[in-house]
Amino acid sequence: MSLEHSPVRTGTAVSDRIVGERECREITDLSQTSRWRMMQRDEFPQKVRIGPNRTGWKLSSILDWLDQREAA
Repeated sequence: MSLEHSPVRTGTAVSDRIVGERECREITDLSQTSRWRMMQRDEFPQKVRIGPNRTGWKLSSILDWLDQREAA
């Protein structure tokens, strides 16, 4: 993940933003199909609709999901 796309953490807060498909794959290393299947089973954060033809994930949701995976 490049510095320009890295989250800004201040204490425990994350400056939240929407992450698109390409960046979500870079962060999680999961394919689109794997993430879709996991979303269907509520094992991955759900997408957020940000426009009529645009969706993405909250960066904080993905980072929380990763933290939970590491703790397990």
